[in-house]
Amino acid sequence: MGLPAWPAITSWRSDMDLSARAPRPDIIYMSRRIRPTGASSATMPTRADEAAPAVRTNVSTSPVPPSGLSLEGPRAGTPAYAGKASRAPLLAPVRDSARLFTAPGFTEIRQMTESTPIARLNARQSGIGTMMVHAARSAAWEDIDGVTGAENAQGELAGVASHTTGNRKLVAFHDGSAAISLRHVRRLRRAIVIAQDEPLVVSLFGDAALAVSPRSPEGKSLVLYVSRIDNLLELRAEYVEAGNDEAMWYAFGFTMTTPTHLHTGRR
Repeated sequence: MGLPAWPAITSWRSDMDLSARAPRPDIIYMSRRIRPTGASSATMPTRADEAAPAVRTNVSTSPVPPSGLSLEGPRAGTPAYAGKASRAPLLAPVRDSARLFTAPGFTEIRQMTESTPIARLNARQSGIGTMMVHAARSAAWEDIDGVTGAENAQGELAGVASHTTGNRKLVAFHDGSAAISLRHVRRLRRAIVIAQDEPLVVSLFGDAALAVSPRSPEGKSLVLYVSRIDNLLELRAEYVEAGNDEAMWYAFGFTMTTPTHLHTGRR
């Protein structure tokens, strides 16, 4: 008895091929996915399409505003939402020092006179060390809390001293020279230094120094005005009529703060 013919074997293999069998309609979840072949895949509906519900066609195509925060900018061709008003871009606050007019730096000139009365310190010079003013007769100060005081070269004090966090005076005399603590320069609002009959010499950390003429050609006396703008110090040479210290304080608007310990008896 010979072997069966080849066509019979081919028919038997096609019956055992699961991919070629039609899926059972009653057991959908157990049927295998039939991969579409050739051009018939473009027109043959899949089982997922048959099982999917009908899609609503009356949905509005107008853009819907996003529900959450989006960092994306408006896309090209996308209309702006009517509920969101357009806002102008926020501008960063401009510092006061950015509005300053041009002035020579502390190391750009050697002497301040009536013709060159201004010198400005940079950020490093305004915040490091101590500014010493030599040959000064007296100094008056005002801090950010409105506390005013004055001291002369003999150590006599008027008003109230302004103390820093390190229990040091913001402005004081040291070895006969007026000293301004630049480490706490943010507490300083303004100060004046009254000159004697010799030139004032302003020195900074790093051996930088600047001389200030004590008198104008008309014979007026020098008052060095120190002001803080942001965190930069500006020096201005002011020449006024000669007078005592009290008259100088009044001319520049300094009213000495009354010490409270004179009334309470406590320091």
